[in-house]
Formats: sequence, structure tokens, C-alpha cells
Amino acid sequence: MDKEIIDALKEYLDKQSIRKPLEKLLDNVNIQRYISEEDWQSAILYAHENYGYGFTDSWCSAWLSSKVLIDFIVTSLEDDQDYVNNLVSDMYTNYSKLSLDQIVDITEHIAPLITELTIGETCVRSAISVNSITRLKNLESLTVNSDKTALSSMYQGTLVELKEIDIAKAPTSWVNILLNCPNCSKVDLPNTLQMIPSYLFSGNKALKKINIPLSVNKIGINAFYDCSDDLVININKKADISVPESDLEYLKKHINWK
Repeated sequence: MDKEIIDALKEYLDKQSIRKPLEKLLDNVNIQRYISEEDWQSAILYAHENYGYGFTDSWCSAWLSSKVLIDFIVTSLEDDQDYVNNLVSDMYTNYSKLSLDQIVDITEHIAPLITELTIGETCVRSAISVNSITRLKNLESLTVNSDKTALSSMYQGTLVELKEIDIAKAPTSWVNILLNCPNCSKVDLPNTLQMIPSYLFSGNKALKKINIPLSVNKIGINAFYDCSDDLVININKKADISVPESDLEYLKKHINWK
């Protein structure tokens, strides 16, 4: 495709509101509807007047559904981090008419820009696909406030940028997401969790603070094996927790009774 054509269209689109097209995508679940027909015709006219090109409707549709426009939108959103994070969080929580496959498809285009994700308490989904989380490679903070939305299947993949995880209000299945977050520094465990699985945080040198709910009555063997010397494990004073004898010495040094 001629670079001058692309540049001409980008120059026009750059003057338009980029939020409206992305929100329109969520409403229509159709990549060919990023912008209105009127705006698209204006973009065609702009390119024609400036570069002398003519276009057919079929060619426009083909270009509109291409990665060129997606890349352009991503580039335009780079300086609006809060908007991107809020948009995606809203999509996971409130766009119940979108299937998880559609959410994955949409977020894949802007995944590099997403640093925070909050799944709100109004989320009506019974489960969130593991794949829809693993695409967010630059995710730094994850919060799950819905007690009705489970994490489906075991976690696969590694989120090396994920630093803070708050799943206090989430179902216990979300604990699985901790298995491959090697650089996570702060964790709030589910309020209904009864046992911390063996080796859950093993080898995580980045972990600095973990809040263990009153519901936990057992810590699995080597759950904190080879963790940081700076780790603070906050536990309620009323808690009655069974711990492996082999881990007792380490835990005594790091437990903070609250």
C-alpha cells in the first residue's frame, strides 16, 4: 500500500477524537466501524484533495479493517494511559454482551498500553479466561472486586511486570494467577481462602508484603521458600493457622500480627 495514502489518512484522522472510534468498536464489535461513515468519507476526500488519489468503497473497507488503523489508534492512545486502563477495566466489567474471545481480540490490539486492570464488583461473568489476562504483558497492577467471577483453568504464561495483585474480594481460584508472577511485590489474598498452597511464592525475591485473611487456617510446605529477607506477612491476631515445622523459623521472622 502506498505510504503517501496511509500518511494522508493518518493526518486527517489525527485531527479527530480518537476516543469515539475505540468506544464505537466496543458498541459494534466490528473493526470496520472504528469511525463513522461521514468521517471516513471526509478522510477519503482529504487524501484525494492532497494526493490526487481516488478510492472505492471496497478498498476503504479493506484498509479500515487492517492493522494499519489499529496501529494508528494505539499510537494515538500512548499519551492517555489512564483512559486506556479505565476503558479496558470497564470492558471486562460491564460489556457483558461481548464474549471473552471478543474481549481478547480487542485488547490484543492495545495490550502493550495496559498497565492497570480492575474487574469491578458489577461484573456478571461467571469466569474470566486465563488467556484474556496473559495478553496484557505490561500489566503492573491487577484488582478483582467481583466475588462472582472465577479465574478459569490454571494460569499459563508469565507477567513479569505485574507488581501488585489485590484479589481479596475475588473467588479463591484467582490464587492460581500468582504462580507465574515472579516480580510481584504486594499481594492481598482472597478473603475466603483457607489454605495457601505449597510453593505458591517459592523463589519470589520481589515479594515485600502479603496480607493473609482470617479465613486461612493452613500454610502449605515451602509456600514462602527462598523469598526475600524483607518480606512482611500480615496476619490477623485472631487467626489460627497450621504451618509446616520446616517453615516455622522463617515464618516467625516475617509474620506481622495485626
